[in-house]
Amino acid sequence: MARLFEGSLVDPATGTPDAFLQKKTVADWASDGRACEGCPRRRAAAAYFQAVVINVIYNIGNQARGEETAKISFKSWWNNMKYGFEWDDNPFVTNQFGHPYQGSNYYTAGRANGLSYWESAALTAFGSASWEYFGENNYASFNDIVNTTLGGIALGEAFHRTAWMIRDTSKADKGRLWQEIAGTAIDPMGGLNRFMSGDSHRVSEKPATFAPKGSTAVAQLGALWQGSNDNAFSEAPSAFLEMDLVYGTPLEGRGRTPFEAFTVNFRMGGGQGLSDVRVRGRLFGQPLNDGKFHLALAHSFDYVSNKAYKFGRQGFDLVLSKRFGTREGTSAVVLGGAGVTAQGAIDRVVLTTPPAQSEPEPGEEERDYDYGPGTTFGGSAVFERKGRAFFDLAYQGYQIYVVDGVRSNHVLQRFRMDLLIPLHRRLAFGTAGEYFYRKTYFATGGERRDKFPQARIYLAWR
Repeated sequence: MARLFEGSLVDPATGTPDAFLQKKTVADWASDGRACEGCPRRRAAAAYFQAVVINVIYNIGNQARGEETAKISFKSWWNNMKYGFEWDDNPFVTNQFGHPYQGSNYYTAGRANGLSYWESAALTAFGSASWEYFGENNYASFNDIVNTTLGGIALGEAFHRTAWMIRDTSKADKGRLWQEIAGTAIDPMGGLNRFMSGDSHRVSEKPATFAPKGSTAVAQLGALWQGSNDNAFSEAPSAFLEMDLVYGTPLEGRGRTPFEAFTVNFRMGGGQGLSDVRVRGRLFGQPLNDGKFHLALAHSFDYVSNKAYKFGRQGFDLVLSKRFGTREGTSAVVLGGAGVTAQGAIDRVVLTTPPAQSEPEPGEEERDYDYGPGTTFGGSAVFERKGRAFFDLAYQGYQIYVVDGVRSNHVLQRFRMDLLIPLHRRLAFGTAGEYFYRKTYFATGGERRDKFPQARIYLAWR
């Protein structure tokens, strides 16, 4: 006789699912508040309550660190509502990654409680706004609202789907527990909700929407050299670890489900702890001309912080691509695109020769980077053999018009080349070169040029 234990139907003698009792009807799932057998229960009120709890936890953490901004009161709440928005001067990593990560907690709380992508996006905006007005005693920050909301959505959906890649909900063995723990490390709010509700032990079919086709991952470990304006490579190399994930097929097929295909690039090292995070999540995909071309609209998140430069972006890109050859043999994927930057951040530069340099806006002297909207443009060519990339050429351009900081217009260009040489089965040797070039036009007149080369060698596991 099987028993119900924390939401799972398991035979107590064998610890395996009871096949008879697992045959639930669609009506059973719907009456349980689930969109499918393996989907979480829909609990909108719980999701919004958890967003408030997240704010409380972050505030307590700030108080434990002795942050003056964490000392909130009814008076601080009223002052924030009366004053409106400002641009804050928090460190780059706080604003460009810390706030998006906090936003991902709100977002995944929504997804863990059965909310859709768009409903969870609204929850992220709610969590962000309530934090800015009631979580701190300084005035609400416009740049934080944008970073937390847009960055939180991009990171949150990527975390949510990556955690689901790890879980095999059809099993009830010891390995299942470790899968759930690993998923919780990637998506804390999703994992905690699963453990609290009993879904972490419940045996069911994995939701079809979280079973992507054709996903690949590459891990890289190696050394990185960085240069400067004055010297190509003046310092000893730094170790780095990089992870690249392609979820689904971002440049193929008709897609209307947000983030059913996305890419993630994550790098640690290169003179910084966290140095590079890039997410491209497809919102819309459409084959053109009988499938000869493919058009995609992507939600983009960028965070770059190394010894050479700092850059952050929240934006949207339109990408047109075409594949030459077939996946079974040698092929090439060529793409080009352009987009808008809702908010970009770039490390501050000043003129070192006349005319006199621009000055930052009042109250912004402590921040070493500037904010503004802009555009993006670029293209790439990826050469593959039996579906595995071995050579990659890429060019990416950004334009940022500074509206808060040293008034200027930045044009940034990034060239990159990667070569992978197979060694043994999944192991490969890689080498890469990168060149970053920036030209800054100042509102007071004059311009400045900066260049930063990088080179890498590494071992890759595919």
